[in-house]
Amino acid sequence: MDAKEKSLRQLLGGQTQYVVPLFQRPYSWERGEWLTLWNDILETYLYDPPSGHFLGSIVAKSLEATPGGAARFVVIDGQQRLTTLSILIAALRDKLSEAEPQDRERIDDLCLINRYESGEQRYKILPTQTDRDSFFGVIGNASGIDSGGEQPLVQRAYEFFWNSITRSTNDDGDPIEPRDLEPLILDKLEFVSITLGDNDNEHRIFESLNAKGAPLTQADLMRNYFLMRVPLEQQEDLYEGVWLPMQEMLGQKHLVDFFRYQHMSSGQFVRQGDIYQVWRRNLEHLDSQGVADKLRDLSGYAHFYKRLIDPENEPDTILREQLERLNRWGGQTMYPFALWLYEGADGRSVDRTSLAKVLQFSENADATHRNLVHTLGNLTLTGYNPELSNKPFREKRAYFADSNVAMNKEIAEEAGWGPEQIRSRAEQLAKRAIEIWPGPSEATT
Repeated sequence: MDAKEKSLRQLLGGQTQYVVPLFQRPYSWERGEWLTLWNDILETYLYDPPSGHFLGSIVAKSLEATPGGAARFVVIDGQQRLTTLSILIAALRDKLSEAEPQDRERIDDLCLINRYESGEQRYKILPTQTDRDSFFGVIGNASGIDSGGEQPLVQRAYEFFWNSITRSTNDDGDPIEPRDLEPLILDKLEFVSITLGDNDNEHRIFESLNAKGAPLTQADLMRNYFLMRVPLEQQEDLYEGVWLPMQEMLGQKHLVDFFRYQHMSSGQFVRQGDIYQVWRRNLEHLDSQGVADKLRDLSGYAHFYKRLIDPENEPDTILREQLERLNRWGGQTMYPFALWLYEGADGRSVDRTSLAKVLQFSENADATHRNLVHTLGNLTLTGYNPELSNKPFREKRAYFADSNVAMNKEIAEEAGWGPEQIRSRAEQLAKRAIEIWPGPSEATT
């Protein structure tokens, strides 16, 4: 890992390209962030402090460059700032070129364009695919603001900075001089540029750096992990061909639930907030090809999950009817088992008629759970509540077997724990209670 203080001119100088990978969020800064940045720039402009203005760190990892081509880096952290500053420079360039047309080409060469490259490598900042069209439009737009239609954030940021440059004044109320902004932005905005080496774990660093920012959803973290684990040249195909269709098919919320239930189909419970951590532990031993293959497998299972949440996608009439009944009953607790039945752990096919019958041994499961969970037969005394939590019964049995409470040892003797066992135990405990604490006799009433 190599860390150096750099100005924006040094960061973007020469034939350089910073690639924002697909696992990063699309451009998301809005007026609040633009205004904060502009106020910082304006304060530096008005009061000219001896030191520059520190904007944080830019973390990147060097990529192999083609012979004679631009030095390329993948951005691990700082893409929102880099993208925003490029938009600001484009607005300043267009403002300056109104008076001096040659300024456009000069600033392009300094900060925005790799003159001797073609295609996407022509741009010093290459944002995520979602933002490329609007970003390329801003960088290549010689005519200023396009105010028509619903504007993407990149275009709105350009308009904000164009207007800010045009309308801002100094303490005397005089317009600020756009030409004075160029050296300020390029030389007085400072960063710590951190370049990772081949042995640095970029996805762990990404997690640490983003821990204090806007919270990433479990789906965001899953996407980031899968795409970070494969080489950059494979990320776009994996994102476009596998992740994005799965995300569009299920939607953000159902995508998170799918990862949870798919893991639980193996028989292991996972809490909603632990989905990413559990999956990461399961995937860490795989190489990049194994990670890519696993995502493709999950994409296949996602089609089964789509049938669970939206039964009209199930081609079998009988099974479709049972899935509709299951959903009307709110039977989501059955989803892990249903996923396992659809395509079992060893890849075997499951007879659809049998599956329909099972979904029909289970549609009242939630109601049964609610009716029995807090009844006498399902209650006991233990000093291990936090440890037991929601562990499966086979794990709780070990605690009960070692318990000093005799009735817990009786629970440990059961092979399973369900409605039959709960009702039977309730009857036994009720009989014992009556024997130990008999009510008053008729003679004393």
